[in-house]
Formats: sequence, structure tokens, C-alpha cells
Amino acid sequence: MATPEGQGIWWQVSFSGYIMQDVTTLETLRSFADNIFDPTILSKLFTGLHGGLVAAGAGGIWVCPEFKNILQVCRGNLMGHRWEVASPSSMATSAKWSLVSAAVAEEEHGLLWTVQPNGDVLCFPSDKRNLTTVPIPPNCVFKCLSASKQAVWGLTHNGDVLIRGGVGPHCPQGASWTHQNLSQLGNTTLVHVSCGTENVWAVDGFGDVYLRIGVKAPSSHYLNPAWVPVDGQAQGQGTTFTQVVTGPGDCMVWALDNKKSVYVRDNVTHEMPVGTKWVLVTGTQAQQLCISRRFVWALNPNGEILCRFGISETNLIGDYWKKIPGIFSQISVTANDHLWAISKQGQLYQRFTKFFIRQLDTECSTAIRRRVPSEDEWEVI
Repeated sequence: MATPEGQGIWWQVSFSGYIMQDVTTLETLRSFADNIFDPTILSKLFTGLHGGLVAAGAGGIWVCPEFKNILQVCRGNLMGHRWEVASPSSMATSAKWSLVSAAVAEEEHGLLWTVQPNGDVLCFPSDKRNLTTVPIPPNCVFKCLSASKQAVWGLTHNGDVLIRGGVGPHCPQGASWTHQNLSQLGNTTLVHVSCGTENVWAVDGFGDVYLRIGVKAPSSHYLNPAWVPVDGQAQGQGTTFTQVVTGPGDCMVWALDNKKSVYVRDNVTHEMPVGTKWVLVTGTQAQQLCISRRFVWALNPNGEILCRFGISETNLIGDYWKKIPGIFSQISVTANDHLWAISKQGQLYQRFTKFFIRQLDTECSTAIRRRVPSEDEWEVI
């Protein structure tokens, strides 16, 4: 082996928490060890202040976490995660950020859109070069920013909605901002907006949800699209929606209420973009959501990231949540599941992943596959 020490890069691996625990196997292992090791030494190995134990071999990777009476084993492949500070090349890594929208960052001519604490709006490609400062109207500070292929929507702290028009291959940063006329909504203020490829979703201060067909800025050449009221309320007394999010395919629409419960909009299709009802999704609370083509990503109240697996056209609610390493204050995801995030200290980060595939001989590989749970890399023993 030319580089037994590896390439000098550490990847973080998360243990899953939804595989059954088999106490009998752990006790069998302990009994076997008691017959070989001195009991005093063995006790120190399992309970000492040493940060846990790790062992690797042909049978898999074995981990005994510190202060936990469990043993975890991976007999299959591994997904590694690594977060790196991702400030643009022309800025210091200590630069502070308050918002990031990465939805179209990997599209052709797409950009990453960001806001700094002083209100400045900047955009740049995913390679973090060619930083552009985007001028904004005076006294305009965005609390919400959502980018699509054809426009960028911004919601200010005063409830004003601005749309960045002219976005395209020859001018990816857009040409100008246009104020969206919200007189149709009456005496109400929007608190959140999210745009997909074709539609825009919004929620007001009363928790009422609206849908707008079309993401482009208003034009004198055609009528301004109407806001369509969306029926259905959050569940529970005094519970109202606070956030509605859509993805690049427009058919995945999820929401949060003021108690941080999570919902999915049922039966949203291109033919029926408004859907039919809200369905409560259990398993976690969330303070923020973002959506890629295949997954829904949630930031829970502790700043931990969770990914919703099992979502399909016939199963819009998905099957389960799985935690992703990292603690952040805001997240955004590209259509292809590449995460960007802002830390609690205000730094911008980008997530990288690496899939570690175990190379086994055929006989050993077949035997291991028979024992490995099909939905996860780790077993809790």
C-alpha cells in the first residue's frame, strides 16, 4: 500500500439511530472478553476517559463510543462528510453572512446568492470566483432570499417583495429589482417566500398560504399573475404556518408552523399545483426547511441537519429522517443535494461528501451482505 496513512483528509461519519439494539450480542462479547482480559483492564477500556474505541478488520469497522454501553459496527459501505469554509476567493474567510440561497448554484450560468449582515447582496458561482455585488434599493434589507433560473425573490424585514428580473445566461446576476404589488392580499404582510422553477409560495403574518403561478417579475406586456389562496390550516389551537418551501421540481411543497411542526402538501402536481391538503410529518421539529430534487432537508431547533429519505411520487411524505453531521443557523441546498450553510458565528460553509466502498473477496462480501440491514450502514449491538 503506497499511502497507508491516507490522503491527509478526515471525513466525518454519522451513526444512525434507527437500527434495533441487540443487547444479547454485546453481553456475549463481554463474556468472551472477560475470559481473556483482566477484569480491571477491561473495565478501564470500556468506561475510561479515552474518547472511545475503534477497531477495523475484514469483518467491518467497530466503534465503542465514550460513556455509552453500546457497540456499533459497519459491515458495508460508508458515507463521509466534510464541511469547509466557503467564502469567495476575494474575501476573507472571516467574512460574515446572514442568508444563502444555493438552489440554482449548479445550474448552467447559475449563481449562489448571499446576504451579509449589513444588507449587502452578493452572488458568485459555486467555484467561489467572480464575486458580484448586486445593488439594492435604499433601506432594503432582506430577511428571505429565494433564487430560481429566471428570477430571484427577496422579502424585506418590512414585508416588501422585490423580484430580480433579467436573470439569464448572458446576465446571471440579473438586471434590476422590481417591487411586487401585493395590494391583492389586502391588509396583510408576507413573512416568507419560496420560488421553484415555475411557481412561488408565500405565507403571511396570519399563517395564510398563497400560490403564484410564474416566477418572473411583472411586466407591462402582460397581466401580473394573481396570488391564489391555499386552503388548509396548521393543526392545533393557536397554530399557524410560518414558512412554506418548494423545490426545483415544484411538486414538493413543505411547510412549518409556529410550533416548529413539519408538514407536506399532498397531491401537488404540474396539472394541480395548489395540491389538496396539508399532512403532518412526524419525527422531528424544524426551524427551517430546504428542498432538492430528491430530498427534504431540515434544520432542527438545535441547529442539527436532518434529511428526509424515501420521498417519491407515490410517497410524498417519505419514510424517515436521518441526521447529517454539522451544527448551523441556516442551510440551503442545490438541486443535486449539495449543501451550503451559515454557522452560528456567521461563516459560510460548503459540504463535501465521499462514498467509501469496501473491497471484499466474493465469499466474504456475500456473507456480509446477508447480515447487513438494507437501509443503513451501521448496526447498534
